[in-house]
Amino acid sequence: MLKRRTVVCHPAVAIRRQFLLDMRGYLGGYHSEDTDLWLRARRAGARMENLPDALLSYRIHAQQSTGTRAGYAEVSGHWLREFLLRPCLYTLEGLLIALAKTLIKRILPGNRYYRTCQEAR
Repeated sequence: MLKRRTVVCHPAVAIRRQFLLDMRGYLGGYHSEDTDLWLRARRAGARMENLPDALLSYRIHAQQSTGTRAGYAEVSGHWLREFLLRPCLYTLEGLLIALAKTLIKRILPGNRYYRTCQEAR
């Protein structure tokens, strides 16, 4: 679910307060604090699912941090942490995909590949 892209539309998430407190909330990231939380939640055994209904219209604009070099690099760092804490095929694949996206963004700086929440399902 998280390896290729974050398919969780953050503003439409329903999460138990106690679980969020147990996860210590948002810890890191200027561009990807939600990805950091989802990866830590997955490691803690959280069950994450998408609903079939679109609950949100999400506007994408050129000034947001989604799809920036720094954002991709930060996500690569989160995946590296997950791989070091729990080395397995899933975290290795996530790390390799994140690194590939970071390199592609570096090579092709005009590339703004991002899907809307509706398309990600």
